[in-house]
Amino acid sequence: MVLPRATKNPYPLILSIHGGPHMSYGDAFNYEFQWLAANGFAVLYINPRGSTGYGEKILWATWGGWGKLDYQDVNGGCGLRARPLSDRQKALGVSGYSYGGFLTDWIITQTNRFSAASPERAFPIG
Repeated sequence: MVLPRATKNPYPLILSIHGGPHMSYGDAFNYEFQWLAANGFAVLYINPRGSTGYGEKILWATWGGWGKLDYQDVNGGCGLRARPLSDRQKALGVSGYSYGGFLTDWIITQTNRFSAASPERAFPIG
């Protein structure tokens, strides 16, 4: 998670979902996350099922069911990790690119907990 320095807790939060799904967030510098944090947003990024780096069982856990188990993972991440950090009166947004764009589209059809969504380069499944 990347936290803003200039504002006080609770923060407006943005959930960011990586592409792939066979990809993962690591410890590399992410300009977008830093820009969002510099503008007062906390950024939550997790590696849900389907991500690389956790072995074959996790990598293929979403095969044939995209948007189901991985949705549970990212939604749970917002509920468990972000609850003390985010203010329900402030923005709770979701964004993702490629497969993350697809999952962003999926999420906004499953819950209304997000005030804003920004799917980027989403691809159709089917």
